[in-house]
Amino acid sequence: MDIPGPRCVGLDPSACLAHHFAGPGDGSFGVSPRRGGSGCNRRAWEGVGRESVWQAIGSGLLLFALPSLVLAGSASRLPGLTQVALLGLVPVVLVVISAVSGSSSGEFLGLLGAALAGLAGAFLLLAGDPEMLLQRPVAGALFAVVIVSIACGSFFASVAAKVLSLRVLLLLLVGPSLVLSGAVGCLRHSGWAVPRGQDIAGLVWRAAAMVLLVYLIKHVAPVALAARFLLIPLITAVEGFAYVRPSVSWRQVLGMTLLALGSARLLVRGGSREEPRMSLL
Repeated sequence: MDIPGPRCVGLDPSACLAHHFAGPGDGSFGVSPRRGGSGCNRRAWEGVGRESVWQAIGSGLLLFALPSLVLAGSASRLPGLTQVALLGLVPVVLVVISAVSGSSSGEFLGLLGAALAGLAGAFLLLAGDPEMLLQRPVAGALFAVVIVSIACGSFFASVAAKVLSLRVLLLLLVGPSLVLSGAVGCLRHSGWAVPRGQDIAGLVWRAAAMVLLVYLIKHVAPVALAARFLLIPLITAVEGFAYVRPSVSWRQVLGMTLLALGSARLLVRGGSREEPRMSLL
């Protein structure tokens, strides 16, 4: 005689939640002994291991919280254009991480060359000054932390996205980062203030950008997604030249060419989603 598993049919909500999160004892969340037999079972959490949950939370902190907290203290120490050019290092770091994990080892040299070409194009186009990093070593070191944090967060978030649904991934990546950033902001300003209209608009814009980024993490390989750090300065420069129509130097033309070639190579050849052999935990 088939004895059905426990069901959440009682009136005690705590027991229902305990059954929901207990799982079958194999380290997974919300796996009911009878599919469809539990009233509080959530399909989005079925078969999700604890390792994937913590990996997604850690990836979100690396991708969103840590860079914003570090840049809040070091952004004024480096010019904005230099920061944008330095973010071109993110694809370089991601190519190396992907090669170490085994997910893009066959295309390592080609992808690395494309990422380095895009980085050189960013410095040529934006007139970045690498010598400024020697004059401000602390700011340079902090920005290096930001670059590595974004690259590692992007890669491990992509690993977690293979087993998490989009809703769960959005909750785990964005939620803890927003809580941590909000708590640090309150402690820094030591009080609450009525938000202005532009603050609310900026918050809405940032939230929409984070949702879009999580969607892309779910559907795009990390190396191909990192090409956005090369496409953003390229598109901005093309738009600026179209509206302002300034005189264009050979350095700017060469920079835009390298950015276009590097980002195109990363988008076309960096889209492999082979199973990596590396985990955050």
